[in-house]
Amino acid sequence: KFPRVLGIECVGEVVAAPGTNLSRGTRVAALMGGMGRQFDGSYAEYVLVPSQHVFPLKTKLDWKTLGATSSIGFATIALARAAGLELTATTRSATKADELVAAGATHVLVDDGSIASQARAIYPDGFDRVLELVGATTLLDSLQATRRGGIVCMTGIHPRSFKNTSLSLNPVNSSSSSGRASLSRSSGKRTPRWTRTRPVVRSS
Repeated sequence: KFPRVLGIECVGEVVAAPGTNLSRGTRVAALMGGMGRQFDGSYAEYVLVPSQHVFPLKTKLDWKTLGATSSIGFATIALARAAGLELTATTRSATKADELVAAGATHVLVDDGSIASQARAIYPDGFDRVLELVGATTLLDSLQATRRGGIVCMTGIHPRSFKNTSLSLNPVNSSSSSGRASLSRSSGKRTPRWTRTRPVVRSS
């Protein structure tokens, strides 16, 4: 039901949490659970979130660092490196390259709207796996950066991609990746299984 406030993740301080063990002023993070979809999300000054999706934080990080853009990308880098995978990250700002390398990225590509040629300069066959976090405006390019039989998972749409949310997959037929496209909802519970070695995290 619209209008709806968007935003599927946030950090902040508890104002009130009746019926829980969260006290006023507790630093917390909240994510998913219908935020921005079934009920208003985090693009607001105050957010009302189901308690089971709120997690206390013990950290000395400042708010800017704690709630930085592309937190999902950084989390994915950490998970991939923990699994021993070689990983390439993208960013729109070259100033973030050192930070991404420090986080565990093997390679960093500066995303100027197209990464396919840069990707194939490193891996001529293309990436094995791509986690697409930007959305419709970059999906086809991510497919072009992926090897034949590889997988591209579009798991989010960044606000800068809202301007072009209408997407035709017809160009996929001529994509060098020769892959398959499928659409699914996120209601099912499956454990992801990484079977090869070169995922790329495309983020902002």
